[in-house]
Amino acid sequence: MEARYGLNESDLRVLIGLDLVEPIDRGNGDQFEGDDVLLLECLASMRGAGFDDTLIPMTAALPMYVRALDELATQELRAFSRGVSGKVADARLAELALAGVKMVEHLLVLVRRKRLLRALTNLREEQQQASTGTDD
Repeated sequence: MEARYGLNESDLRVLIGLDLVEPIDRGNGDQFEGDDVLLLECLASMRGAGFDDTLIPMTAALPMYVRALDELATQELRAFSRGVSGKVADARLAELALAGVKMVEHLLVLVRRKRLLRALTNLREEQQQASTGTDD
């Protein structure tokens, strides 16, 4: 695990504890499949780029994302259920849900990027004001 993804047993326990990955025992040790592999590869890439625990500890960052995304997922499903209830035939429901998941994933990336850029601008302005001692 460490050789392939740069994750030690402690890191792996964090990911499993957050229900982000689920090891599958195939008789020759735990293995991962599907999105779990993609997530592990993503974390390996981040570490390879220098985002290791000395900069941003995984135990601090990942729980923040999980909490926020759990809440978002709950709200999304409630909105979807209210929106389609009684308006969409059962046969079309799964197709609509899958299409929505794919489109909303792209939307979330774009909205997040815009919000991060706005937050960065605001942070810079606050730092400039603090360094000059002005409020304008």
